[in-house]
Amino acid sequence: MKKRLNIVILITGLGGILAQILILREFLIVFLGNELTIGIILSNWLILEALGSFLGGRLFSKKKEVLNFVVFTFIFSLSFPLAIFLVRDLKLLIGVLPSEAITVEKAFLSSLLILIPVSLPHGALFSLSCRLYSRFFKEDATLGKVYFLETSGTILGGFILTYLLLPYWGSFQISLFLGLVNMILCFFFLKFKEKSFSFSFLQFLTFIFFLIFSFSLVQVEALKQFSLRKQWPYQKIIYYKNSIYGNICLTQYKTQFNLFYNGVNLFSLPYSDIVQIEELVHFPLLFHPYPRDVLIISGGLGGFIREVLKYPQIKRVDYAELDPLIFEVAEKKLFSLIKDELKNKKVFLKNLDGRLYLKTTRKKYDLIWLGVGIPLDLQSDRLFTEEFFKISSSKLRKGGILVFKLPGSLTYLSKELKDLNSCIFSTLQKVFPFVKIIASDGYNIFLASQQSFVSSDILIERFKERKIKTLLLSCGHIKYRLSSYWEDWITQQLQVGTKDVNKDFKPLGLFYGLSYFGSSFSSQVNKILFKLKGLNLKKISIFLSSLFILTLLFFKFKPNFSFSIFYSIFSSGLAGMVFSLILIFSFQVLYGYLYYWIGVLVSLFMAGLAAGGLTSSLSLTKLRKVFLFFLFLEFLIITYSLFLIFFFNYLYPYLEKSQSFFILKGLYLGICFFSGLLIGAEFPLANKLYQDKYSIVNLGYSAGFLYSADLLGGFLGGILGGVIFFPLLGLKSTLLLIIILKVMSLGFLGFSQVEH
Repeated sequence: MKKRLNIVILITGLGGILAQILILREFLIVFLGNELTIGIILSNWLILEALGSFLGGRLFSKKKEVLNFVVFTFIFSLSFPLAIFLVRDLKLLIGVLPSEAITVEKAFLSSLLILIPVSLPHGALFSLSCRLYSRFFKEDATLGKVYFLETSGTILGGFILTYLLLPYWGSFQISLFLGLVNMILCFFFLKFKEKSFSFSFLQFLTFIFFLIFSFSLVQVEALKQFSLRKQWPYQKIIYYKNSIYGNICLTQYKTQFNLFYNGVNLFSLPYSDIVQIEELVHFPLLFHPYPRDVLIISGGLGGFIREVLKYPQIKRVDYAELDPLIFEVAEKKLFSLIKDELKNKKVFLKNLDGRLYLKTTRKKYDLIWLGVGIPLDLQSDRLFTEEFFKISSSKLRKGGILVFKLPGSLTYLSKELKDLNSCIFSTLQKVFPFVKIIASDGYNIFLASQQSFVSSDILIERFKERKIKTLLLSCGHIKYRLSSYWEDWITQQLQVGTKDVNKDFKPLGLFYGLSYFGSSFSSQVNKILFKLKGLNLKKISIFLSSLFILTLLFFKFKPNFSFSIFYSIFSSGLAGMVFSLILIFSFQVLYGYLYYWIGVLVSLFMAGLAAGGLTSSLSLTKLRKVFLFFLFLEFLIITYSLFLIFFFNYLYPYLEKSQSFFILKGLYLGICFFSGLLIGAEFPLANKLYQDKYSIVNLGYSAGFLYSADLLGGFLGGILGGVIFFPLLGLKSTLLLIIILKVMSLGFLGFSQVEH
């Protein structure tokens, strides 16, 4: 029985991480790849797990743990594939167009509702596992062992998903296969209980659900196509696949083909926006006296490369896209429409993140184009930061030009639009002495160089000399677009905008991008965002200090131990989530392929949790002063936060400059593991202190109480850290805030031990 119970708990942990990561990936597609929604989704997952843990630990009657465990396994197994279907159908359900972004409040509410039947029963399974261990194996009734088994399953699941399942199976196949495995385990689990009507009925249900999952696996392709038709209504699905880097969907509407990557429309054929493409390509090429080598980072297909190749002096076009599947799909499904671009001898495709390629290449370019239009996520914002502009400047030849576009208007710029353009303009000016903006209807073209730009008359002369065939561009059009009137107008508009600078670890460009989006689709969220704009570490520190003093006054400077230990685990859960999000966000900023590595990063963090929990559990019998060791761990979390500030602000830039990429990756993975180690080590110690203090025998009771505190802290850490702290305060201030919270924890614990 013991071995089978161990296997069941292990599979429970494995199933949890499979559900978490797969549903998270599906949400990322629907939320157009916005990584900040990761914090929202993880927070909802954690708060529901906390509620489930509370229910599993306290509300259900004793001696029915097996029955309850099997019932919650049924609910979890059935809800997992259903959640995937609901996520894909989400936009249709809430009345949002397939290519339209979902607002923050809708993202929060929709993810919360969809996750309820998945996360809540999975949280209950943890406390029920503890109760089962406590009931059947009293000599081994250690919270740390259950914690270790579940977390070991989580680690195993993360690596199995990333390296074995995702390259071959889709989300439905994985979820249905997990349901099949769970039914087999439940059947054998029930065999070892006494015969009764309840258990016989559960065995019958297990058999029925086994048949349902088996039949669904056979019909999984039909189920997949049905869900995709819901996700992309009125369009024919030509191709759909989850690659290791992202999700690709090729649709057809009448005679137009649309290629979506993580829900974002990369390009449409054959009706591209020729007006925008011609201006974005030909203005920069005409400003350069003799362009030969150019680089396009993303978005090059669909007419862009075709326009560049009209210049005979162009010798080489390097086109960087992270996911090779984009090129594969384009070549297999759209070859007749873009064969001139893909097969031209001057065009060289680079299957590499554009920023990483630019950082590591020794080549110099005459022009660098960015094919992203607005920083609505970290993946795109990292191409609009001061750090990236410095990389770009170092890779441009004398007279070289960096080019990109942002939303704009020739009639009226709203405050949000002014701030977005002004922020990126201010960031460019920190690196490039000459920045030119060409105002256009719907978009502004930004050009940055180390040398001054020539007049419109010279551009017109070059246009005549080069004899480029265009549909829109003409001598009159060039003179109109580059007139002093429009140049003065856009300059005056941006002068009243923000002077904030966009940085890798303080992505204010992303904040203004979301604010601009919010002004169009969510005025309430936009108001909240601008109220939070004045938030800074000083104000938060004053608030927390006041709260700390008021709490001590309320308890008459002797907080009860229950409150102090609850707050310690709560703040550690918050710190753990913030550590995790900082590592996820910074990985996306620095490397750009989070979609692939998110399973590895989460698994390493969970591996640290397991190692910390097991080490603490094994040390409990040897530790004489558990409370002092717990205080030592609290101090270590503070010290570790300081180390992370040092790592990202000083050590990482030094190693990156010396191109010690292997060492960097190793350090990064080690940091993920150690972040979890510190947080995981506290939980068994806190449980021991709590049980000893209040003479609690029921393991499920204390586990539910502290696990709820841990997950509640994780919930707030995800919401605040992902949506507010990281974008507004930046990485350094966010970590300093964690230090303040843990200093408060030390204070509460210290005062709780004061004798009166």
